[in-house]
Amino acid sequence: MSKIKNTVNTHSSCSETDKVRQLCLEYEKYKSAPFGNPKAKETYRQWYCGVALLIEHYYSPQAFAPQAFASVIKPGSSVVASSYASSYDKFKSTLDIYLDQIDHGKYKKRDLYRTKEKNSENISKETMGKGCKVFISHSSDDKKLIKCFIEKIMRLGIGLEQDDIAYTSAEEYGAQLGENIPEYIKKNLKEAEVVLLMISDNYKKSEICLNEMGAAWILENKCYSILLPNTNFDEIGWLKKFEKAVHIDEEGLDSLYEKICDDLGKKMNIGNWNNQKKEFLHLVNKNGQILMF
Repeated sequence: MSKIKNTVNTHSSCSETDKVRQLCLEYEKYKSAPFGNPKAKETYRQWYCGVALLIEHYYSPQAFAPQAFASVIKPGSSVVASSYASSYDKFKSTLDIYLDQIDHGKYKKRDLYRTKEKNSENISKETMGKGCKVFISHSSDDKKLIKCFIEKIMRLGIGLEQDDIAYTSAEEYGAQLGENIPEYIKKNLKEAEVVLLMISDNYKKSEICLNEMGAAWILENKCYSILLPNTNFDEIGWLKKFEKAVHIDEEGLDSLYEKICDDLGKKMNIGNWNNQKKEFLHLVNKNGQILMF
């Protein structure tokens, strides 16, 4: 199997406060745009999600920012664009102070999800189950292709178990009927060792997908973007270019296999991998449709 370089996308490392500042700058480019502008909506959503996660990580009852943030308009509210911009502007000075306070150590990051020690507030492992290794961020409109990808590539090819994968479009991967899906997503994003962003036209249209994407960036998850066939755009959120995204072809899948095996400490079995990869590619046509599965 050939060694493929620079085909897998990861985002650069920077502090959580710096990431929120970057999200502010991104939204400010579009906040004066007309109502309904997709860039304005997307960057506001990413900013809101980033601030919400920051506050959760650095929450303190002595801080004013968490209280003030409760008044900020949530993405998707039925208001005009100027209301979003006004809500942002009212909160921005409070946010700037809060970011500086965090940078200077006034508020410490709470170790909520990655600690190895038990404490009285934790739900038992028997109740919650073990954390996933791979979170599949996807649009449910692409679920037929992605289910095939999970079975052939992730499970049979790489050797992951069902419990290693968080995938909301199938009950057998942990998202049970009647379960609180937002909480399921939140928990598994925070515990995942790797997040796969299954980028498509459907993904870009989904508010949930864009929120997951923003959350993965803020949480500093290791992310790999996988470009599904027939995708008709070249940037989304913090992914400005797709030249390093994984494509659904032999070269792209080989690179992904090497990276995930390395990330998760899985032993590579090249013969088995090549068989599963070829079978998967045989099932998928150039438009991303599953021929038989």
